[in-house]
Amino acid sequence: IIADTPNRSDGNVAVWQGPDGIVWMFYVVNYGPTWSHARAKYKISKDNGYTWSDSDVIGFEPGSMVRSRPILLNDGDFLLPMYHETGEDPEKTDPDTSSYFLRYNSAAKTWTETNRITSKTGNLQASPVQIDDKFLVAYLRCGGNYLSDPTRFMYRSESRDGGKTWSMGETTEFKNPNSAG
Repeated sequence: IIADTPNRSDGNVAVWQGPDGIVWMFYVVNYGPTWSHARAKYKISKDNGYTWSDSDVIGFEPGSMVRSRPILLNDGDFLLPMYHETGEDPEKTDPDTSSYFLRYNSAAKTWTETNRITSKTGNLQASPVQIDDKFLVAYLRCGGNYLSDPTRFMYRSESRDGGKTWSMGETTEFKNPNSAG
């Protein structure tokens, strides 16, 4: 067992090895009746996963969640997809559920939060890709209820400044039955 929070639900584990060899494990811990009470945590391993650090909180705001591993940017920083889930209904998210990223500068060992990506039904679980030094694209799962709906489509957001700021989520032609990408 690498992470187990007593009397709480742990989930959404994302494991990633950085270019320096450090293995990062990101996950969420739920502190209430819905995921809008969760906090994102992480642990690191400097020996390829044989031993792990104590856990640390990376998302202090209630509803802070992680689902995907980071991507390494061309400038050496890495970009961790995060989202802020809101709502007290266990069967759906509220429309203000939004995605964002935490950018890690390995030299300074600091995290910087980007702006929130908003959309008409809310969104979560961004999957980014870097096209060139400045241009990145992210596809996002739509928010709302957890039922499959053939009229539901993914959102798309863009960054033109290397992942520091992001556009509003715009509807795409890609169907999304409300499942992770």
